[in-house]
Amino acid sequence: MFSSASNKIHKVPANESDAIKSNLMGLFQKKKCRNFYQYIDRINCDDKATWENKALDTMTAGELFA
Repeated sequence: MFSSASNKIHKVPANESDAIKSNLMGLFQKKKCRNFYQYIDRINCDDKATWENKALDTMTAGELFA
């Protein structure tokens, strides 16, 4: 991702450790991103019991990220 503020190319966080190391996000955003990646690792698309009371088959991505 290119940041025009610093004229620098940044790596977009793709896992928990990238999220913690990234300077694209503040402390609270890093925690939320890390928690999201942990949630994604825990779920099994074929087992609704792992969805933690979220209707992943009907909700939008925006609703999941909120």
